[in-house]
Amino acid sequence: MHHRGVMLAWSDVNGFDFWGEQNPGKHGRIVHRRFEELRKARLVSLEDWVAEGKTLLTERRTIAVPISSKDAVWLDWTSDLSAVSGPVQLSAAEHVYNGLGVRFAHELDGGNVLNSKGTTGIEKTNGDDADWCAYSAAVRNRGVAGTVILNHPSNPRHPIPFFVMNKPFGYISAAPTFREPFRLEMGRPLRLRFAVVGFNGEPTVERMNGMFRQWVHGGSSRGIIGGRRRLSAIRIRVPRGSWRGDSRAG
Repeated sequence: MHHRGVMLAWSDVNGFDFWGEQNPGKHGRIVHRRFEELRKARLVSLEDWVAEGKTLLTERRTIAVPISSKDAVWLDWTSDLSAVSGPVQLSAAEHVYNGLGVRFAHELDGGNVLNSKGTTGIEKTNGDDADWCAYSAAVRNRGVAGTVILNHPSNPRHPIPFFVMNKPFGYISAAPTFREPFRLEMGRPLRLRFAVVGFNGEPTVERMNGMFRQWVHGGSSRGIIGGRRRLSAIRIRVPRGSWRGDSRAG
């Protein structure tokens, strides 16, 4: 397993790989501890980032999924990461894609990208600092569909780099350690907040900026999308291990 749909992971956490499952080297695991809140459209969970029997980080993960419209499905993701047994370094090293990422269904391979600056093309947008970055492609018999990741202005280093690729598969990530690592000290948690919006139709700077502004200034994605139709062109896969106490990304 190389990716697990939507995921937050790093390949170098104090020297342990919390991204890959079969890569050479030392690996850690993100272990589900318990749910603090579990409702139809919102869940709050506690996750332990464990390596060699030692918990390096605790993560309080909040995911909200408001009602969708005919053209969009919304996921609001907040992770509060706390070092619990000493300082922790989140490093991407050569794996600049670390952070919150989305692996797309094969129908979207070879897609197009657009960011908040209006920049397009893989080479120009990869590593470019932006408020958001969108990936889209034509889906057979369904028109254009895609996903945009929004980076909240309260996040460190905002605007942050995004990693993008469309071959041999489509992948996009909000990558705050693209250029330099994070260092977490005990008692000083790191909060990261993102929104992931799957949409139907052509992405435009105006449309995506509208989503970004309403999310940031409205305080909730509920004001952006309404109605009850389900988005048919985007598939979001839940990590297989997350319901068994093992949500390690791979």
